[in-house]
Amino acid sequence: MKKYYIAPLVIVAALMLAGASIPAMAQDSRTYFALTSPAEGQIVAGGQTIDVAFELRLDKALIEHPWAEMEFFLETGEGVHVRITPQMRLSARSFRWTVPNITTRTARLSLQAGIEGEGDHYRFYQTGTFTIKSARGGASILLNSPSEKAKAGRNLDLSWTSNLPEGSSYDVMISYDRGAHFHRAGTTVETRFALPVEKDFAGSITVQIVHTLADGNAVRSLQTRDATIVVSEGDR
Repeated sequence: MKKYYIAPLVIVAALMLAGASIPAMAQDSRTYFALTSPAEGQIVAGGQTIDVAFELRLDKALIEHPWAEMEFFLETGEGVHVRITPQMRLSARSFRWTVPNITTRTARLSLQAGIEGEGDHYRFYQTGTFTIKSARGGASILLNSPSEKAKAGRNLDLSWTSNLPEGSSYDVMISYDRGAHFHRAGTTVETRFALPVEKDFAGSITVQIVHTLADGNAVRSLQTRDATIVVSEGDR
């Protein structure tokens, strides 16, 4: 079993800023992460629900902190960066995951763990990759890039491409913390939505389009880089 060691980000950043290489002793031997499933080189199908299993050891002080949490992400060489879990307890060692309906040979999972509100103190990366093969005929939603720059005080025109039947219902979910927490901005049966942006808003908005299937499973647009939209100052 491969084990992936990390260093606390604060130490790494300080060494990098000082122009120094990162010595082995900077790594925290008390921490490790071993992903057991999906394994390196494994092939999974888009739309398939699989068990993600892992081993994890963290600093005792972090484990015992009441606000400590962790989250998993899917990353690909094509630029996909998708949060695939909500905030999880540090005691978790597995979860069920519905694989997005995409095709890639460069999929890998990453784990971020830390104290809520204080940034991510640890990051673990799967060093190998696995393959995802999209299922023919599988449901998919692709968020389109905005045609115009987003400005405060104006509607943000969102649109997406979907292979779901005409008249399907979509929930427009938005996040103000880059996907950590989403809330529903509205529901529509069209493949476009005008999202009002407050005139004094400053920051970015992450968008995800969700359709719930009859069996209760959800089809979600991927959180690619285009899904996070920076809002510029409005006209005065």
